[in-house]
Amino acid sequence: EEERPAARSRDHRRKRRFDVNGHGRGGGNGNGDRCSLPWTPTSDLAKWRTRMCHWAVRTAEVLGLDRELAEISLSYADRYMSALVFDEDRDEGSPVSLSRDEYQLLFMTAFYLAVKVMEPRTLSMDAMTGGNAYSREDFSEMELKLLLTLGWRVN
Repeated sequence: EEERPAARSRDHRRKRRFDVNGHGRGGGNGNGDRCSLPWTPTSDLAKWRTRMCHWAVRTAEVLGLDRELAEISLSYADRYMSALVFDEDRDEGSPVSLSRDEYQLLFMTAFYLAVKVMEPRTLSMDAMTGGNAYSREDFSEMELKLLLTLGWRVN
């Protein structure tokens, strides 16, 4: 029997937006944290990034998957966010923003993609959508955006 990752329903989420401004390369917390970023996140985005990482670790453990999938998911999501910040077609002064829901969908899709690429066992799309506020179409669209943004470099 397949376990399903836990997620909150959309009704319990606020529509807060994260303003992600790339103030040059560097970022991180300055103390040698290996999770340093090439862009400077707002405190809200940093908090949700940490929460989603913990979600990925717990989900991997519940499903009997490698915990390294959490790090791979972080890599995919961070590379996606970096590409948005440093997009040449974006006006230099305009902020890049994602809602909490959009970031959660991005990260959950990154986890799903990491499982598809790195694990011999597949995770059904239903396992990701069951009990969630996101549909199969939401995941499919985000997966395509993620792959195209990363130039299909996911292994």
